[in-house]
Amino acid sequence: IVDIMKPQTSSTQEITDNTNPRIFPNPATEFISIRLNNNISSLKISNIYGKTIFSETVSGKEKQIDISELPQGMYLLMLRGKENYTERFVVIH
Repeated sequence: IVDIMKPQTSSTQEITDNTNPRIFPNPATEFISIRLNNNISSLKISNIYGKTIFSETVSGKEKQIDISELPQGMYLLMLRGKENYTERFVVIH
């Protein structure tokens, strides 16, 4: 059983709390901001059916995504780097 409210991280390298990406606000209505660490190179947002809603190669320390056109619900945000992979659930109101 997986706790859907707990961030799931799998990695070949241990990630400490100060390097984990921050996603806020969550729940969100108009946009989400993501503070990235240097190890993240791409992000993807999927709906609960697994359909990719947003996908982008990223660089820099922060990314803001407009979610105002997305229907209310729960989405999966996937952040991928060379040596790590992080998934977070995002709730859109």
